[in-house]
Amino acid sequence: MTRTRYYVGLTTQHGGLVTLDTEKLLAATVAAHYGGGCTIYQAVGYWKGVREESQVYEVLGAISQKCCRSSADLAAALARDADQSSVLWTCEEVQGGFAP
Repeated sequence: MTRTRYYVGLTTQHGGLVTLDTEKLLAATVAAHYGGGCTIYQAVGYWKGVREESQVYEVLGAISQKCCRSSADLAAALARDADQSSVLWTCEEVQGGFAP
């Protein structure tokens, strides 16, 4: 099983704030990409020495050979939709499972 995380800043490249509608779009995009849901953490991040409110989208799923390519594509889409210069993503193998 893999755990993939996407780190998205909530301040746009132009200094504005990501709107609630955009936040909903981001969550829906991540959930749809993985065919299920995701967990969202509120966080504080630093980009180029500047503090900003952020969100971390975390998804658990089956291990896939296409994980890296599709994760990079999704990160690019999130960056575009949230008007970010970049979105960090990580993917790691974890132990766990889903209970009925």
